[in-house]
Amino acid sequence: MIDKVLNFQRIEYRSKMSAQDFKSRLSSIFSQKGFKFNLSGKFTSEQDFKATDKWTIGIYIRSFENDPAYLKGKIKDSKNGVTVEVLVRPNSIFSLFGLLFPLIGMIALVSTNFGKTDEDALGVGIGFIIFGLICYPIGNYLRNRIRNKFEDYLDLARPEKELK
Repeated sequence: MIDKVLNFQRIEYRSKMSAQDFKSRLSSIFSQKGFKFNLSGKFTSEQDFKATDKWTIGIYIRSFENDPAYLKGKIKDSKNGVTVEVLVRPNSIFSLFGLLFPLIGMIALVSTNFGKTDEDALGVGIGFIIFGLICYPIGNYLRNRIRNKFEDYLDLARPEKELK
């Protein structure tokens, strides 16, 4: 439930490649210069990796997310190939703004009796609602964009259902 609200997606891919082949292919994508693959990332351990888009949102502020979407994965050996468990999520700001801004807008509308006591608050409330309703689909788009690139670059087929 919380994954849906925060726009997270957990997916398990299966590939016929060996774990070593998969790792070498992934590391070659991460080491590419330029925007041929447009994915950057690194291995955080022998089996775990993180990936993001090469472009960033806004300016760099330490301890704040500045990438549009994030992909974390774990590679596991299986009998007939490799299994890759992946968590894909957009930048947290899109999920938080998409949830909080409509709520703030509704509170502003209700507190001003839907513009009867203050006409400026009506515009502010509606503006907050519209901005929030725009942020959530943008986060959804960015999450799907990095997931689709990951699948395309590694020739992975999307499974029938997501992990819970």
